[in-house]
Amino acid sequence: MRFTRLLLGLLIILFASHAQAQTALLWKWKQGDKLTYVLEDNYSSKTTVGKEVFDLSQTLILDTTWHVKSVRPTWEAGIVVTIERVRFTADGKGGAAIGKISFDSKEKTKPASKRDEAVFNVLNSLLGSEITLTVSTQGSVSKFDVPMRLASTLEGNTTRELAGFFGDAFTADGVRHRLTNWLVALPDEPVSEKESWREDKLSRLGKSVACVHSYTLAAPVQQDGHTLMKIDVKPELRLLVDNGGKQKITEQDGKGVVYFDSRTGRLTESVLTHRASFETFGKTTLDAKTTVKLATESKR
Repeated sequence: MRFTRLLLGLLIILFASHAQAQTALLWKWKQGDKLTYVLEDNYSSKTTVGKEVFDLSQTLILDTTWHVKSVRPTWEAGIVVTIERVRFTADGKGGAAIGKISFDSKEKTKPASKRDEAVFNVLNSLLGSEITLTVSTQGSVSKFDVPMRLASTLEGNTTRELAGFFGDAFTADGVRHRLTNWLVALPDEPVSEKESWREDKLSRLGKSVACVHSYTLAAPVQQDGHTLMKIDVKPELRLLVDNGGKQKITEQDGKGVVYFDSRTGRLTESVLTHRASFETFGKTTLDAKTTVKLATESKR
């Protein structure tokens, strides 16, 4: 009898310790909350075709406010994201020689050329735009709507020409990528340290290239007196279309880290770097670094 009770007690202790070792990760959206996130995207590309070299680097920084307007019984949140400030720099060399472009919506700098004017006009259209999202407690985005004025600008011929040179940052898909791709899709069930899960992400390279993020829950860390969950990230690009070997990924390497406050259900910071090389008609190397920081938060 004593042995049975002892065995039962040990089982209870083991079960309790296992339960304590698991963490439920959820985005906790509360109606009326306002979060200020600064999103920084650094991106460079270098393409070599024969003796020609096209080298372009650019940085886009968006100061954004996330206002939780409503929360449904299913815990999906209706969120309005407003872009409060836009900063953009670009520098091209070789075949992509454009000189330097620098824009800050707070500085009201006058464009130095017609090309700069076109860039400034598109970037100014982002300012103050209210973009509506529907986001679940797992972090998946089921709705992303831009206002008609911004959509019209992004679909215009001038903006499309800019996108042909600067890339997807000047497209509707690119705007969505910058604003939402940092949201981590959290697992449905509680997870333990060293446990992993995966998420299919939007790619900045179009629909023919997918990006898969592998997440692993690491040991918690202490920051500013709070315990944060540390999540290690491993990104990987994959070709979705069989093009007979006309395009292939020759090498890639990426890593990142996410700090998540499970108490408040907030991502406080994330940093992700990814380098990849492609072969098509030439050789292209892409370097990307994305940094997201929670600047302030206020409650209703």
